[in-house]
Amino acid sequence: MTAIIQLLSLMFLYSLIWFVPVTINYNRRKAGRSAYWSLFLSTLVLEIAVVIAVYYALGGGSQNIFLAYLPPLVASVLAGLFYIYLAKFLDKKYR
Repeated sequence: MTAIIQLLSLMFLYSLIWFVPVTINYNRRKAGRSAYWSLFLSTLVLEIAVVIAVYYALGGGSQNIFLAYLPPLVASVLAGLFYIYLAKFLDKKYR
């Protein structure tokens, strides 16, 4: 039963990697700032690439469950920071 719960939680966690850029984009639009759709799409691609890179860097075939939870968390943080800082830069550039 523990293995099933771990598998379902991993599936849920990996399926939510798009959530950080969507939330940041939604909050920007809600605050009246422009949404940068090309930046949004590039953030999604970056996040998927970081998930894959961190997964293989930590030993992709490892049986340690902690190492399986780590890649989407690291990727979400990096993608969020990437989107926020580039959006701030673009806001200053175009205003």
